[in-house]
Amino acid sequence: MSTQVKISVARRGNVVVSLLRLEVQLRVIFATVACCWYFTRASDWMASVERRRLGNPGSTACRGFNPAGGAPGGG
Repeated sequence: MSTQVKISVARRGNVVVSLLRLEVQLRVIFATVACCWYFTRASDWMASVERRRLGNPGSTACRGFNPAGGAPGGG
């Protein structure tokens, strides 16, 4: 079984122009992905800093943690 691939003949630098456009597109895509990844990591980090600053371990319903003090277990 053979696979045929059709390759168009390059004329007047079309391949170079296409490769340059591809490079620009890849840079834009990479920059967008890197930016999203960075802000996701930064927001996770900022949320963890805020949780540590507040001292609240998360949901406290019936778990015996009262930031204002009092009896454990909500009693």
